[in-house]
Amino acid sequence: MRDPTVNGEARAESVVPDTGSNSSDQLDKAGQSILRLLHKAAGVAEENSRHAVDMAQKLSHKLRAAEHRIAELEAEAEAYRDRAERAGSTRSTQKSKIVSCDKRDDAAAKYDAMISLRIKPVAKVV
Repeated sequence: MRDPTVNGEARAESVVPDTGSNSSDQLDKAGQSILRLLHKAAGVAEENSRHAVDMAQKLSHKLRAAEHRIAELEAEAEAYRDRAERAGSTRSTQKSKIVSCDKRDDAAAKYDAMISLRIKPVAKVV
């Protein structure tokens, strides 16, 4: 077995046997080829990274816009609920007026109450 050290220091051995300058040229070409591939891979990775950041920013913007629109729609829905609630209580008040008019047979008051409810009055047949 060969001793890997010379005078107590590690000896560097070539992986490829040295067969002259032709071998050295091949190693240089291989090294350059590897470096070109690494550069190309780094460029592709950088481009992919830029694209991912751009997409994340666009999606973030769309998300914020959607959240804003949701808040607007929720506020609008709440306003409609309140409006419907008020209309319901007004309508029930007006209906009770119509019923009380029926009991009193107050035709003018009944007519006014029906008009406010947008109910078409029907002529009473005698």
